[in-house]
Amino acid sequence: MEEKEVKSKELASYREILIEMGRQLKERKGILMKRILYILWPVLLGFILLYVGNKLYEMGFMINESIFYYASIAFIFCWFVFAIVWGAVIRIIFALEKRIWVDSYFDKIALTDKESWKISKKLLLPSMLMRLNLFFRFYLIPFLLYIVAVYFLFKINDFHWSIYVLVVIGGIVLLWIYSYYLRIKLRFAWFLFLDLFGKDSFSYSKLFQEMTKLNDVHRGESFKKSLIVNLGTDTLEGVTKMTIGSISKGMGAMGEVGQVSGSIFRILGEETARQTSSFAKIAATYVIYRAVKNETYGESQLINDNIYSLR
Repeated sequence: MEEKEVKSKELASYREILIEMGRQLKERKGILMKRILYILWPVLLGFILLYVGNKLYEMGFMINESIFYYASIAFIFCWFVFAIVWGAVIRIIFALEKRIWVDSYFDKIALTDKESWKISKKLLLPSMLMRLNLFFRFYLIPFLLYIVAVYFLFKINDFHWSIYVLVVIGGIVLLWIYSYYLRIKLRFAWFLFLDLFGKDSFSYSKLFQEMTKLNDVHRGESFKKSLIVNLGTDTLEGVTKMTIGSISKGMGAMGEVGQVSGSIFRILGEETARQTSSFAKIAATYVIYRAVKNETYGESQLINDNIYSLR
């Protein structure tokens, strides 16, 4: 990217950020729900199968220590392992697709839902490498230091009990705060990945150098706005999940069917809250990303044909 002299101006206002968040959510609400169901269908089906299996057992169709009994347990166990792996992989693909939705919207590239999903699937391996780079560069050392500190604390085993609580619980709190800080610090990393991946000059080192450069543009204001948007959205997500949990418990008081329905409602509702919150934060971050790119290079969009050629 070639840097240009650009007249300094204020970043996007909170009003502009909120408008864009609403616009993107309205634009993608249908496909967002479809993707959520695609993530969760093994879990939802698993709960139904578990309920049916329990009913068959109560009716005497499955006798303890019979082949069918053990086969059913093995099947349910394998199914939930599959559901966990499926959910993890699909969430990684979907995390990238949400960013492609926003990026392509501002690039004015019309992608169908199938095309954006196809691009995201083809970028699964590169995105995994990106995640590994992020982990080794920013997360590994603090987590290792915590593990080493806890290990030697219990190995020496010659401290007052309050020291153990302080180190173990305090360390977890500090790691959470540090992880949240990194979420803000690394806010532009994935959009840079989409803008730069596949080019001859691409490297993860250059990507993070570029990220640092953009982070320095309106440094305080950019970080503050990203932090406030994240805190506000996370708070709303938390309140939504608490409400969903309360409704789910109420449904659970209506017998076995109510318990299964309540569990399904809670899983679906919490995932919807999580993915909606995630997409809203992505849209908000992109508004700031465009502003700092325009401030640095005199243009807010950089169309990467290497990405769109994967559709």
